[in-house]
Amino acid sequence: MKFNENFLNEIKKFNGQKVHLKIIQIDGTNHPLGAMGAMMMGSEQSERINKAMKEYKSNNGIIEIDADMELVINSGGEKLIFLNNNFDCNCIEIFRPDPPMVISGADMSLWWSYHPLSDHELNQLTVLKNNAKIINSTTEGDCHPIRDIIVNGISHCLQRT
Repeated sequence: MKFNENFLNEIKKFNGQKVHLKIIQIDGTNHPLGAMGAMMMGSEQSERINKAMKEYKSNNGIIEIDADMELVINSGGEKLIFLNNNFDCNCIEIFRPDPPMVISGADMSLWWSYHPLSDHELNQLTVLKNNAKIINSTTEGDCHPIRDIIVNGISHCLQRT
C-alpha cells in the first residue's frame, strides 16, 4: 500500500541519505482507542516494545536512530528501508498493509519490521545497495503495528493536513 502522499512528497528528497528516524510504538499512553485499547493491548505488545527498545538502546517506546533511507517501490507497494550497521538488526522496513486502518480520522496503518538485513532486502535496494551489509547474527527482530514514523521531523500519521 502507499504512504500518505504529503509525507512521501516531503521525504523523497532524503532518498539515499542518512536521516534521523523516530519510530513511535503503540503503547498504553498513545493507543488509538484510548484507555480501552490500552487495556486490551495485553502483555505481548509490551514485550515487543521492550525487545525493540533493548535492540536500539531506546526509551519510552520510542526508537530514535540515524540511518540511511531508501524508498522502495515494487509490485507489493511502497516501503521505506532504513539501514544502520551499528545494530544486529540493521534493517528496518516501514510499510502500510492494505486496507488502511483509520480510527477517528487518524491513520493507524503503519507497520514496521526490524531484523538483520537479508539477501531478499539487499536485492530490493538500488541507491543503498553499496552501503548495505549482511550481518551474520542470531538476533531475531519482530514485526508489528506502530503509531507513527518521523523522518527528519516529518510525521506520517500525526501530521496535520
